[in-house]
Amino acid sequence: MKHLIYLFLMSVLSVSCSLLPLDDKPASNMRGYCLILGNHKYSFPKGNEYSRRRGVFRLYHCYTPETATFTEGQEHNDPDIADGVGFSTWKLEFLTPTSGMATLIDQHVFGHHDEEERLPFTIVPLK
Repeated sequence: MKHLIYLFLMSVLSVSCSLLPLDDKPASNMRGYCLILGNHKYSFPKGNEYSRRRGVFRLYHCYTPETATFTEGQEHNDPDIADGVGFSTWKLEFLTPTSGMATLIDQHVFGHHDEEERLPFTIVPLK
C-alpha cells in the first residue's frame, strides 16, 4: 500500500512540475523575430544584426544577448556633414522571455530621447 501511495504522489508531483512556468531567460538569437520598442519595429530576419542602405544612409540595429543591450543607429557617407553617425543603445530588462522595459543607456546625435528614458518592448515572430 505504501508503494501505491508513493507512486501516486510521484505522479502528482511530476504533473505539477510540468505546469511550472518556462525559464524566464530571454532568447539568445533574435533570428526570425521582431523587437517592438515603444512605437518602432526592428526586424531580425537572419540573426542578431540587421543593416540596410537607403541612399547615402546605412541603417542598422543589433541585439547583444550577453549584455541584453539593443542598439539602433545610422551612418552616412555625405562629406558635407561632419559627424556621420547617430545611435541609441538600450538595456533590455526582461520581465518575461518576450517582453519587458528598455532603459536608454547611451545615445549620440539622435537626441530625441530623454536621458535614461524607459520604454516597453515586446518580441514577436516575424510575419
